[in-house]
Amino acid sequence: MGLPMARSDDLGAVPRPRPRGRTIRERASQVLEQRRREAATRAEAARRAAEQPHVKARKKPVENLDEAAKVLHMLGEKTQAQVMVARQLGANWEQIATSLGVTRQAAWARYHKVCRAEDSYHGPQQLTGALRHLQFLRARTVKLEDKTARLVKAARTRGKSWEEIAVELGVRRQTAWERYGKS
Repeated sequence: MGLPMARSDDLGAVPRPRPRGRTIRERASQVLEQRRREAATRAEAARRAAEQPHVKARKKPVENLDEAAKVLHMLGEKTQAQVMVARQLGANWEQIATSLGVTRQAAWARYHKVCRAEDSYHGPQQLTGALRHLQFLRARTVKLEDKTARLVKAARTRGKSWEEIAVELGVRRQTAWERYGKS
């Protein structure tokens, strides 16, 4: 015949087994804490970028691919931090894209993950200054990318392989060829 059906008033009396591992509430509080820490980290990076708004000019020019890769990486980090500052000061993606010389969609795709709404830092910079600084960083990056392309071309002329060039740039061989082999 089967088991008798439980009535709705009987369900409260049945002890429910405790789930193994973390409960949903514990996991949710961990996720929220992790997001809070990430937001604090991004705010700290934005604060540091605001305190040092200008990239100092290098005293000696970039002469090899290792140096070029390091400086390009540093400029990328500074640009990312400056985009965060601009967003926190109220810049829209169109203004940021114009400063970077890319489309609005390209700017959003590259930087939206680091510019979350929960960041609340408002630095001493004005919005126009932040956007001008983005233009400056972009100009420095373009110059350095041109210099890197010339260094790669010279290395290829001297007989270096794409694998050797990729190691010096800190990227994969395919990436090095895609960026610099087609020019």
